[in-house]
Amino acid sequence: MTIEWFEGGVELVAGYTLRNAGGEEVGAVERARLAIQGGYLHVDVPGAGVVQIVSAPGVHRVTYQTPGP
Repeated sequence: MTIEWFEGGVELVAGYTLRNAGGEEVGAVERARLAIQGGYLHVDVPGAGVVQIVSAPGVHRVTYQTPGP
């Protein structure tokens, strides 16, 4: 199965966190590579060094821009 990545931001539900580039636990990141697969959000935060996975119930909001015409 191929994962399709896109650039965007993510905000998590209270109690869920991701590690940012500095290794700190945060509830949101403005820019990351994201992919959705089987009820999970894969999050590749630049500089964090790992892909982090969050289950769908932990995701409050995902934002991204569509390509222009």
